[in-house]
Amino acid sequence: MRKIFTVEEVAQHFGIAQKTVLNSWKRWVAEYGINPLKVGSKVRFTQEDIERLEESWLVIQSGKKKAKSKAIAAAILIFLCFSGSARAGITASFYGAECCAYNPDPACPTADQSSLYELERKGVPYVASWDYPLGTWLLITAKNGRKAKGIVLDRGPRKDLYRAGRALDLSKKVFRQLEPNEKKGLVEIKSVEVLK
Repeated sequence: MRKIFTVEEVAQHFGIAQKTVLNSWKRWVAEYGINPLKVGSKVRFTQEDIERLEESWLVIQSGKKKAKSKAIAAAILIFLCFSGSARAGITASFYGAECCAYNPDPACPTADQSSLYELERKGVPYVASWDYPLGTWLLITAKNGRKAKGIVLDRGPRKDLYRAGRALDLSKKVFRQLEPNEKKGLVEIKSVEVLK
């Protein structure tokens, strides 16, 4: 029997607002080839739909969309919270409001529903992580000895990058504290500590 997901479950799974799912699902049919079910006036999604949406992650390199990538939204992030200690041999990258160009929600919300535009405007040192609960303050130490504090407000990096060792996506503010040369794009991380 196929697993069927409601709009609410899809929104929670991806860490986005239900309104975003309701406003975007017809476009997702055309762009990503999903085939949701209509049950009366309600929309239901199959496991296959979820898998296709997960495969269509946003890929940005130097603020540009790669030709082969498909973007659902910068804020479409799997709703998973793991607590744990830092992994060895990890890297971090950065992201910012340029990702909002691919987000169907004009507020460009992060996983905790903060507006990415507002976070950048206010200079909030935000971090995207799969390993720490939202709202957790981290002390990040780069292999070069530089340190920065940031608060987990989003989920990321993209799953394939995470599996390859990229543990964090940082705001540009946090990234520059660890690596002043933004053009490098990545910084090697020595440790990540949870601040009490």
